Amino acid sequence: MILFLLFFIGETLRGEKNNPAFAPLTPEEDAKKVCNQLGISEKQFYDLQKNAKNFPKFDFVLKGHQYRDGFVVPQNFKKAAEFYEKAANLGNPEGMFNLGLLYKEGKGVKRDYGESMKWFLKAANSKTLIMRGSGIAEAQHSIGLYYVEGVGVEQDYRKAAKWYEKAVANNFGPSANNLGMLYLNGLGVEKSAVKAFNYFKFSAESGDTTAMINLADCYFDAVGTVLNIPTQEYINEGKKWLRRAVEKGDVRAVAELQKRENMNSSLHNVLSKKFSEFFLIEENDPLNYEQILGYPASSPLERIKSDPKRKLLLIQHRELFIKFSQTYGLPTFAEAILQPPCTPNPPNWNSSPKEITLKDMDPTKDKVYNGCFIKVRIIDWPLIADSIQTKIEDLNGDVNRLAIYKWPETDIQKYNVPEAMKIFRPNIIVSIINPYHRISMDGQSTIRVEGPEFVKLNTSMINKLCHVCGKEAKSLPSCSNCKMALYCSKECQKHDWTEFNHKGICKHLKMFSSLM
Repeated sequence: MILFLLFFIGETLRGEKNNPAFAPLTPEEDAKKVCNQLGISEKQFYDLQKNAKNFPKFDFVLKGHQYRDGFVVPQNFKKAAEFYEKAANLGNPEGMFNLGLLYKEGKGVKRDYGESMKWFLKAANSKTLIMRGSGIAEAQHSIGLYYVEGVGVEQDYRKAAKWYEKAVANNFGPSANNLGMLYLNGLGVEKSAVKAFNYFKFSAESGDTTAMINLADCYFDAVGTVLNIPTQEYINEGKKWLRRAVEKGDVRAVAELQKRENMNSSLHNVLSKKFSEFFLIEENDPLNYEQILGYPASSPLERIKSDPKRKLLLIQHRELFIKFSQTYGLPTFAEAILQPPCTPNPPNWNSSPKEITLKDMDPTKDKVYNGCFIKVRIIDWPLIADSIQTKIEDLNGDVNRLAIYKWPETDIQKYNVPEAMKIFRPNIIVSIINPYHRISMDGQSTIRVEGPEFVKLNTSMINKLCHVCGKEAKSLPSCSNCKMALYCSKECQKHDWTEFNHKGICKHLKMFSSLM
C-alpha cells in the first residue's frame, strides 16, 4: 500500500494525473487518429482490424484491449490479463507492457511490482520494426518511473535517467519531460537548465501538456533559454505553449494562463529586479556583460549538444541512409503514396507570402500554412523513398524532417540517387511556400512539400558552413575519408563521428563522393 501511495504521489507531482496525454483514447478516437496518420478510410481501418485474427500475437492484444476498456465486450480485467499474457508469450512487447501495467495497478491480477517490472523489462528489451505504440518505449518509460519513485526497486535517479534516455531515443515524449525535470534539479545527471529546456521542448512538441507547462515556465523565467532575461518574445512564447495545453484540455494550463495574462504589465518590474541584482557587485569586480545583458551563454555547438531532437532526427535518418545505401543499384519498386488529409493551395510566389519559422507552426497539428513561406537549411544528406527525405534547420536553430514529393526522377535508381545527393546536399537553403506541417505515420512531424513548384533552392552556402554547427568559414576541412562532410573544428568533427553516427555513414558517403 505504501509503494502504491508513493507511485500515486509521484504521478501527481509530475502532472500525469491531470495530463490529457495519459488519458486513453476511446476506440473511435484512436481509429480516427490512425486513419488521419495513415491516410486511409475508417472502413479500411476496421477491415485491417478484422484481419488481425489471422495473426494471433496481435489479435490477443486487441482482445486484451477490448476487455480492458469494455469495448464490444463487458469490461473484465482478468480476461484482459489472460489475453495480454498470451500475446506476451508469443513475443509481442505490447502484450508484455500492458500485462506489466495490470500487475502495477492490481487489475485482474494481484498487485505485484516485481512481476510488473519483469514484464516491463521484457518489453523494454524487445525489438520491433514499428516502434510507435509497440509497448517498448512505454515500458522503458515505466521502468524509469520505478527508479525515480523507488517502487519495486531501490531508488536510483541515474538509472531512471538512462531508461528515460532509451525511451526518448524511441521518440517517447513523456520521458523527455521527466528527463527535463532530472536535468533541472540535477538528479542522477549533471544539472543543466539548457538541457532541461530542450527536453521540455522536445516533449511539448510531441503533444505532452505537462511539458508544455514546464516549457512555458522556462520562457517566463528565462531558464535554459539563449538570453537569460525574460523578454517580451519569451513571454509570448510561454503564453503560446500554455494556450496549446489549454486547447488540449489541460485544466492546470487554464489557471496558469489566467495568472500569466497579467505578465505584460509586470515585465518592467521583472527586468528591474533582474538588473538590480547586479548593482550589488563590488566596484572593483569586472562587470559580467553576458550575465547583465543576456548575451548568448554558450556556443552554437554547445547548444547543439544539448538538443535531443536534433540528435534523434539525425541518427534515425542516418540509419535509414545506411540501409538505402546498401541496396543502391538494386531494382526498386514504386510504392503507393498515401494521400494526406490536407492539400496546400497552388504556389504563388508573387503574392508576397509571410515569412514564418518552425516555432510559428503548431507541432501537434496537421496543418497547411497557406500564404506563408519558410526558409530552412538542409543539415543532412538525402535519401529517396516515396519522396526525397532529409533534415532541415530554420533560422532559430530548430530542426525538423523534410519530405519532397513528385520530384522529377528517371526509372533508373542509380541515376536518381547521385542527382538527389547533388541537389539536396547539406547547406542548401530551401524556401518553401505554403508549407504543410504533417503528422506522419510514425507520429513524428514532417514538413511535407507536394512538388518542386513549392520550393526555391539557394546553393550559395554549400561549401561555406560547417555541417555540424553551421558556423561560416572561408575554408572548411572535409572528412579525410569520405571527403563529403565539412567541419569548422576538430570538436565538431568528433561530435559528428561519435554522437550523430558519421562513423556509420562515412563509407557510404565515400561511395557517392566519386559519383558526384
